[in-house]
Amino acid sequence: MTYCQGLVVAGFHVLSVDFRNQGESDSIPGYVPIHWVSEYELDDVRHILEWISNNDQLNTLPLGLLGVSRGGAAALAAACRFPQIAAVVSDSGFTTLTLVNEFLNKFSRFVVPDWFFSRLPRWHIAETLRQALRRSERKRGCRYVHPEKEPESMKCPVLLISGRRDSYVTPRVTQRVSDLIGQIDCTWIVDKAKHNRPRSMDAEEYDRRVIEHFSNAFAAVRAVNGTDE
Repeated sequence: MTYCQGLVVAGFHVLSVDFRNQGESDSIPGYVPIHWVSEYELDDVRHILEWISNNDQLNTLPLGLLGVSRGGAAALAAACRFPQIAAVVSDSGFTTLTLVNEFLNKFSRFVVPDWFFSRLPRWHIAETLRQALRRSERKRGCRYVHPEKEPESMKCPVLLISGRRDSYVTPRVTQRVSDLIGQIDCTWIVDKAKHNRPRSMDAEEYDRRVIEHFSNAFAAVRAVNGTDE
């Protein structure tokens, strides 16, 4: 309800879930979730969508995803994978490669001098990151999801929300995600907000924008389907 209260008050059906190995959801041995979205989380989304499709109270309604931080990243990745998703709101969300590159550029100076890093070929940096992520995948027994490799498959409208004082998913990362998915003016940067805190800074405006985003997207779906529900 910290993030969805406005939707509930406005009459939306809201289904809140925990990913595997978190909260009250089932766990699988050996998997420890971290901030990078893996195929496990996308598989959880797939099961959620299957459950909705078998629920007579929900399966005729247009479907949107709202996620925060890693949940926002999972929502973006799911929108590339599942065409039944009609809209996404990603609060403090990111894509893995975009965020990794941001951290690399930010903290490389603590490892090598700026003059040296700036002279490294981009292909060398990209290959080094690819190998590092593969090593992490092998160690953790999972595969990471990279929407950067399939941005053209994201067809639904997206609202990206970020805090201007977010030191993790900075406004620059949010803008790069916007550029990646090719949706102009889909971002809202909230003054003074830190990571995951945009709604706490301006709940009224947050709810208005989220409700408007989903309402417009769902109205478009109903118009295409010729339904009023």
